[in-house]
Amino acid sequence: MQDSRAGKANILDDEHTLLMDSGIYNIVENIPEHSKNALRIARTALKGVRIDRECIAVCGMGGSAISGDIFRCLVNKRVEVVRDYKLPVYIDKDYFLIAISYSGNTEETISCVNEAYERGIELVGISSNGILEELCRKWGKCFVKVPEGMPPRSALPYLLFPLLVLAEKSKMISVDFESLIDMLSSLKKRLGFSRGSSENEAKRIALAVKGRIPVIYSFHPYTAVAYRAKTQFNENSKIQAFSEVLPELNHNSILGWRASMGRNFCVIFIRDGELENEKLKKRIEFTENVIKRAGGRIIEIEAEGKNLVEKMFSVIYLLDFASIYLGLLNGVDPTETKLISKLKKYVGERGK
Repeated sequence: MQDSRAGKANILDDEHTLLMDSGIYNIVENIPEHSKNALRIARTALKGVRIDRECIAVCGMGGSAISGDIFRCLVNKRVEVVRDYKLPVYIDKDYFLIAISYSGNTEETISCVNEAYERGIELVGISSNGILEELCRKWGKCFVKVPEGMPPRSALPYLLFPLLVLAEKSKMISVDFESLIDMLSSLKKRLGFSRGSSENEAKRIALAVKGRIPVIYSFHPYTAVAYRAKTQFNENSKIQAFSEVLPELNHNSILGWRASMGRNFCVIFIRDGELENEKLKKRIEFTENVIKRAGGRIIEIEAEGKNLVEKMFSVIYLLDFASIYLGLLNGVDPTETKLISKLKKYVGERGK
């Protein structure tokens, strides 16, 4: 009898399968090239701009906000990520505000930007066009204009690289962008559709998750990477997904892994041997055994790279591919987000 998983693998190794996708795969596959362009745009737009405040606020929603989450995990300053219509009352002139809206029209972000301007807070805008660009031009604020026509979640280099450039210019972190792009180019060869399932880690992950709910377990500083993966499975694979953080999950959600409760789940552990202390390694080992006894499936991903930025991007890129491949396995178009568009129309929002 032919193994059913082998049959699924054949789907991912058939070039006709890509016809189900209406665009996001090609964008993700070309992330190294987009990263080069994003770096050029950011360096040009932010010439002479530095963060001279002790605290930073990043305003955004959905695929535009995840850049702020990743940024917060990388820098040693206080970073507040605001996903709301209103700024917290304590955000004042001591903050430097970065507003990110891929469309430029996200109503929550525009509301916060107007409020920030009224409070006299220094700000930078990042979008492809829209109201955010209009406001920044009107107020004489720095604005980073990125290419339009992408799903916001696939525009990560354009939305994150400006933050990394700002952080480097402000002596907050050091980023070897050339090394990072070289690593992404190498991963592209290993994870792209032309690489068969037997040699493609992203395809193997998709096959392992198929039919189950993915749960991504991580620890600081990978919490934003795990949340990004959760949302990618939501949007690209059209399934429910969850992310949890160690050691906190050992104080609550571990109790949910009762006998046979794990059969519907595949738990992806993000690992980094250089950052895991002995206590954390023991917690991971114990937790994995609990999940296995409950019937859950375990996948371990080891972050790759010369530094934390590269390691985070290696996991992001891997699971971006995996979420698209899982969408194809599920027979859905990974690109479309009709339900979100329907919701925006219902509430009268112009864009994201």
